[in-house]
Amino acid sequence: MCPVFHFPAYTRNDIRTHCIGRLNAYKRLRYISDPLYQKICDFIQEHVLETSILALPSYSEQITRLNHRWWQAMFPTLPAYMSLDVEDMVVQLLLRHLQENTPFTRIMTDISLQPSIEQQFDGIACCFDQKEKKGTYLFWYLDENHRRHPLWRIGSELVSPDGSFCIQLTTEELTYHLKNHHLVPS
Repeated sequence: MCPVFHFPAYTRNDIRTHCIGRLNAYKRLRYISDPLYQKICDFIQEHVLETSILALPSYSEQITRLNHRWWQAMFPTLPAYMSLDVEDMVVQLLLRHLQENTPFTRIMTDISLQPSIEQQFDGIACCFDQKEKKGTYLFWYLDENHRRHPLWRIGSELVSPDGSFCIQLTTEELTYHLKNHHLVPS
């Protein structure tokens, strides 16, 4: 599973290799018409491969700008499109809580509260299921290849299933890993 959260920016070569190749195959197989093929190619050339978009440092920033341009092209009379990266907003809010020692800080770091959290959130869609080992506990771990991995609480630590990533549920550890984009809020 590859989230867009801090995913590396795409390059001109990425688009040629993965997008244009597939688009040509769709045209050849007649999945798309010639006029639609040309419209998509024009959009890619004009927007996706535009120098200022390619220069952006992350995929999230690129896709935000592309969505804005696409919105303007499709709906010129509507108010401007505004995209917000919810993961970045949540990370900033969590970092603030971790600095100020709020009730959210206790929820994330107080080991005595963890059994209650596990009991109350277990089995809720988009949270986690301990028995089936689905979802993740509080955060996803984002590895160096930008793949996310579930984390499970073992004592006072969050641990990836293969044991390759392990952090203490402390203010300092959570702050460090959130700031360095190793954790994605669940």
